[in-house]
Amino acid sequence: MSKLDYTFFKALNECDLKKYESFLAFDYEFYHDKQGLTVSKASEMESMSLFCGEQRERQQIKRELIKESLEVYPIANYGAIENGEHIFHLVIDENTSKPVSKAKFTSIWRFDKNEWKLARTISYNHVPYGKIQLDDEILEQYVGNYQASDRMINIKQEGKALRIMDLVDEKEVWSNDMLAETEDTFYLNQNNVQIKFIKNRGKVEKMAVYENGELIEEAIKEK
Repeated sequence: MSKLDYTFFKALNECDLKKYESFLAFDYEFYHDKQGLTVSKASEMESMSLFCGEQRERQQIKRELIKESLEVYPIANYGAIENGEHIFHLVIDENTSKPVSKAKFTSIWRFDKNEWKLARTISYNHVPYGKIQLDDEILEQYVGNYQASDRMINIKQEGKALRIMDLVDEKEVWSNDMLAETEDTFYLNQNNVQIKFIKNRGKVEKMAVYENGELIEEAIKEK
């Protein structure tokens, strides 16, 4: 089953849509805790065409199985259930990728006419997931408002990650997950953006935002 999993998700990572579709049963259904229910093979392939088209041009995502999490249970006279966890990586370039989320999955495989077909997928418990996981006491020191030149930037803690929000007239106009790369440096789950917190005498003084390694702005933390 691990070989089947590898081949199926290799097609996903490489956007080999013909190969990907060949694994799906005619009555395929996909249950996703964030995106809802996809009710047919045709609908799934429509979503995949978007994923491998405009969306992939903006950001390329690669899936990695957590090998030790894989569990397989036979279903008599039908096929098998596959359970596991996987990590999704944001691909920066051909040499660099960064983890951005982790999720659990259950796949129901049908052995039909001497072929394995994927009949159902359940994907759930999606959570932000960075290179390292920081303790609450470290994350809490970055929480607050930061004054940029044209807007207020709010940082808040959500679970084991941070979330950045742009505020205009106290209204949220944009937000994104911030994932830990080091104790004081974070990255977003899209584009090659890094945010570094700068301290003075042990207290956070400001944040610096870098895109593709270039400093693009700084924001001062409110006291």
